[in-house]
Amino acid sequence: MATLAVVCFLMMYWASMMAMPIPRDTLSEGHGFEDPGQHSKDVEAATSGVVSTFVPLDDSEVAKYFQDYGFLPQSLHVETDPESVEVNLTDAILKFQDFFELPPTGVADARVQELIDLPRCGLPDVFSFSVGFFRWYDLNLTYRIVELDDSMPLGRQVIGDVIRDAMQMWMSVTSLILCEVNDPDVDVDIHIRHFQGEHGDGISFDGPGGTLGHAFLPTFGEVHLDAAENWTVDTGDGIDYFQVVVHEIGHALGLMHSGVEGAIMYPFYRFRSDVELHQDDIQGIQLMYGTPDDLQRDVREHRCPYSGPTRSPSGQRQGFEKTKVLLSRIESLTGYFLME
Repeated sequence: MATLAVVCFLMMYWASMMAMPIPRDTLSEGHGFEDPGQHSKDVEAATSGVVSTFVPLDDSEVAKYFQDYGFLPQSLHVETDPESVEVNLTDAILKFQDFFELPPTGVADARVQELIDLPRCGLPDVFSFSVGFFRWYDLNLTYRIVELDDSMPLGRQVIGDVIRDAMQMWMSVTSLILCEVNDPDVDVDIHIRHFQGEHGDGISFDGPGGTLGHAFLPTFGEVHLDAAENWTVDTGDGIDYFQVVVHEIGHALGLMHSGVEGAIMYPFYRFRSDVELHQDDIQGIQLMYGTPDDLQRDVREHRCPYSGPTRSPSGQRQGFEKTKVLLSRIESLTGYFLME
């Protein structure tokens, strides 16, 4: 399950003690942690005028979707407990509609279905347990493209340029320094990898469309993109690589999904001819990393002057292999953290 794997990694983030928590009340609206008390009031108000909230239970894909993205408990048995599913599914749809600012009908109407059908990020939208808010402690970070896939339509040079531009977009509004290091013998903070299908972290890619990528919160430093997508640059003929990479780097820096349509951290993909950070993105990232004015002028204007010799990715997987080992060691503990 997608959510289960993310829970595993979030446990490791907390245990590492390398991340700095941010007070919950300073976060901008629209980011994915629910207030159970407020939600119960919203549900009561929303359902008071709803004639029917029945969602056909034979559409198990709807229930699985809400489980994968945090709106239904993972402990709910879709196949064997249809009555509980029906009750919980109505509540899940209301949560979904509330998060994405849709009319609160409590049914999987056309607007709900439209979002469900869109390609999207694989990270859940909502966590019903407290995971804290995480950031990098060191503002001088490095990254490397560790793995490519020969089937990808974009070449290594284009991919490198696009990722550099995506890092620059986040640097332009923060005091972060995000520099590429190509030397495979130098350890880096963020690894960018391209996979197809199952790739060892419990969050499989599903081919063209569907899940486009996912990333893990600080300080884990993993960004994964689905190599099976028809990646393009600055065109709506396929999936715009730049738009998706900016989003996933946002996760790697500590941002969760936003319910604000138009924000980079909105989880659903629609092609944009002009990719820009929304004020919601800027507010969230600056709460963690300040503004460019926090840097000395000479540093601010000359970030990342040197990224090392250009080399083709060696396909090394040492860091990712360590990820899978740690995941296997704590899988038995995750039952205590499943959404109830």
